[in-house]
Formats: sequence, C-alpha cells, structure tokens
Amino acid sequence: MAAFTRAVLALGALAQSVAAFNCSMPPVYVDIHKRIVHGTDIFQYGSFMGVGSPGQNQSLFPSLRNNETSVASVVFCDNSNLTDCRINTHGNYDSEASSTFENATDYVSLDHDEDGEGNHIREEFHLYTHFFEPDPASATVLEDFPVRVMTAGSRNPGVYGMGSSSTLMSHLVTQNRIASHTWSLYVGAGFDRAGGMINGSNTFGGVDVGRFEGTVYNYTMDLNHADPFPVRVKDVRLDMPSSDGARNVSLLDASRFPNLDDDAAFEGGSRTSFEARLSTDVFPFVFPDEVTRNFMQLTGAEASEAEDGSLRIPDPFNGTLAIELDDGFTVTLTAAQLRNVSDLAPIRAPRSADASSSSSSNSSSASGDAYAEPFYLGLAYLAHVYLMADYDAYAFHLAAAIVENRFVTPRTWCGKTTPVAYSVPAPGSFVANGMIGAVIGGVVGGLGLVALVITLFVVFKRRQYRKRERMVEEARAARTGAKMAQFVVDESEQGSPGPAKAPKASSGWLWRR
Repeated sequence: MAAFTRAVLALGALAQSVAAFNCSMPPVYVDIHKRIVHGTDIFQYGSFMGVGSPGQNQSLFPSLRNNETSVASVVFCDNSNLTDCRINTHGNYDSEASSTFENATDYVSLDHDEDGEGNHIREEFHLYTHFFEPDPASATVLEDFPVRVMTAGSRNPGVYGMGSSSTLMSHLVTQNRIASHTWSLYVGAGFDRAGGMINGSNTFGGVDVGRFEGTVYNYTMDLNHADPFPVRVKDVRLDMPSSDGARNVSLLDASRFPNLDDDAAFEGGSRTSFEARLSTDVFPFVFPDEVTRNFMQLTGAEASEAEDGSLRIPDPFNGTLAIELDDGFTVTLTAAQLRNVSDLAPIRAPRSADASSSSSSNSSSASGDAYAEPFYLGLAYLAHVYLMADYDAYAFHLAAAIVENRFVTPRTWCGKTTPVAYSVPAPGSFVANGMIGAVIGGVVGGLGLVALVITLFVVFKRRQYRKRERMVEEARAARTGAKMAQFVVDESEQGSPGPAKAPKASSGWLWRR
C-alpha cells in the first residue's frame, strides 16, 4: 500500500511540474501558540500539528535550516541532556499507539548534517486549522509522510523543516492540498525567551494579507548554504536618549570605531555591511564580533551565563536598536525588547577568545575560530517581520509584521508572484465628494418627517375619539334627565288634594281612568 502511495505521489509531482497553478485552491492556515501536547500536560509554544492515527498532538516549531520534520520519541528525554527536556520537546510520539505507523529504514534524508539519534518512519501527518476557540479544529491530513523520530540528542527535536527542499512543502503540493510551493510565517512572541504574548501563524500555499503592511522587499534563496535565507545588513544604529554620546550612533561607523578598520571583521563583506542569515534555530542576533563590542562599549553590556549566549545590559537602560538592510528595510527594537526583565539583551556575546571584554580596545580581535559560523538575524528579529517564501522561484520576501492583527485573512499565493498586503478599498467619487452624507441626511430627515406625520395623525384621531365620547355622554345625560322630569311630574299629580280635573282637549297628555 505504501509503495503504491509513493508511486501516486511521484506521478502527482510530475503532473504538478507541468500543470499551471490552481490558484483557486485555498491555503492551509495553521496557528502558532501554546497548547497541551501528547506526552505532557505542560503548554508548549509551536504550530498545531499531529502525527499518527489517531493524531498525537504536537506543537512543532518551524526550522528554516532543516528540510525534514522530526518529533521526540517517548524515550527521548531518557537519553538527552536538553534543559528541562520533558517540557521542551514540543510533544512526543508513540508508534504503538498509531495504526498507520510504518518503518522507513531505506529513507534517504534531505538533511545532510542530522544530529542526535533517531529512526525514519512514514506516518499520517496532520495540520490543524483552528480559527475560533469554541469550534473544533479541522485537519489537513498528509499520508505516507516521512518523519524522523528522535531517540537521543541535545537539541529540541520537535521541528518541521522549511528549508529550500522542505519535504512538508513537497507533500502538500503533490497531495493537492495547496496551490503551489509557497509558505508564509509570522513566528510571534509567545515563547518563553521572547517573553511576549503575541501568537504567530503559518499559511501554507498562501499569505495572511492582514498580517503585514507596507512595502514588500524581495530576496533570493541561497541553495548552496545550510541557511538558505540570506540578507545584507547595511547598518546597525543605537540610539540612547539619556546619553549625549550615543544618539543615533552607527555601530558600523569606522570613523568612530577604529576596530572596524580590519576587513576580516566582516567576513564575506566589507566594513560598511555584512551578510546575515535569517534563522528560527537561534534567538539572539549574531553580529560580527567587533560590531557587538561596539554595542557593549556604548551600553555597558557584558557576557552572561544565558544558555543562548545573550549579553546582559545593566539597569537603567533607555535605548533603541535599528537594523537596516541594504534595500532600506528596517526593524527597530524598543528599550523593553532590548532588555528584558532578566536584564538580557537579544544579542549574542562575541565568539572570540576575549568575548567577555568590552570594546574599549581599538584593535581588532578577529582571529582563529572567531567567525566559525555565519551571522544571524534570529527569532528576536523575526518577531517583527512577516516572512514569505516561494519555493517555486527560490525567492523570499520580507515585510513589516502587523503584530496584533484583529482578523485572520489567509489568501492563496501562487508562486513566482509578489504578495501584496491588504488595503482598505479607496472610497468612490460619490463618497469622496460628500454625497453619501447628503443621502444619509435625506434618509434621516425623511424618517423624521414620517414620524412627525404619524404623531400628528395619532393626536388628531385621539381628539376625534374624545369628542365622540363627550357627545355620547351628553346624549346619555339628556335622555336620563327627560325621564327624571316625567317621573317628577307624575308624582306631583298623584299627590295633589281635591278632585281630579279633566285635561284640556289640546293637551298631549293621556289621562288615567
């Protein structure tokens, strides 16, 4: 059965390569927030996904480096030194509890630098869409999906790979779940290191047009690098209003910082810019050592014992940090984002031997293994950015994220095009010229006139009714008075003395015998 399914997927991939995009196919929206996952009752931050049948809920995190999807096995934490392992794996998977489990010992991974120990399997994979809290989630199910089940390791295993050869993207397309190899991400800030409360979202095969705004900037994937999302940083500017000597200072200004004279401080670039990679696998910014030292010199920051290598900034601190790319796209971090409640800054300490020292020295320390890894714009950066990846054109796009969006508006995004943010439709000439106000005024005035006419009619009818009532009462009173008068006359005649007199012939009264 599995072999037949794989054959069908291969044919589907071939058909997809020659067929036009079906842009009428809706995207798959998957939110990112904290939830209880399989194997623990602790809420963990990640994308709402599941493995197996019935689905074992996971809270997986996106990886821009990996191409494969991995989950923790039920024994992973017994063989791992991951900090607080049982509450940091994003869930676990039990093959004995699934009816669709299948070993895949012959599977060839697309990740060439896999770490840890694990086994490849094929399983049902669930992507859950959940728009409203009272309503149940709906599932997009992928069959025969490759998953690596981790049994040991030191890194968090609960990730879905969104690298340049993402297996999740290819299976979504070949199984006709989305229109094209496109994906967009707002990672949010609801995880512990970020310390925020804003949730994120994925849109597979589309974009959430209400989650970003302004200009969309275009970039090209680097298919020859493990981190395929490169950008070039033009400037890093620190602004500290409380310090006269640190107002809008460029940390890349060689005229102010002589330690930037050595071009080696900007591996792969020059003194005026450097290349960095977008990454969801690290949190802090990883700048060239000398740029970081310039930040430390101005702020008094120093190395800390934080697990991710973040600097510590002394209290008080009042400053902002702007990261500008070579095309002008700029992200600015506020003082609260630069220094959290633990005094940690989202900037990794220098990696060279004298990392703990500030840059009071004017000499460059670029040497040895100081630049053993690329520079990164990590999760601290992506918490402000909406990322859109086009795996058909091997391109990606960045835009300013709308952090607190009121509505979810996923739209299909066909490959080899540039997404456009949602904009409120411009008013027509009728509205622009104020005619809508005249119409509304006329309607309101007309309703008021109708109400006045109805009120006058009701008052008129009430007066008529009261007049008739008075006339009836007067007629009734007149009849009652006539009867009483006759009664009084008869009584007076019966009570008079002497013989009765005959009435006159002309009288209209009848006499009694």
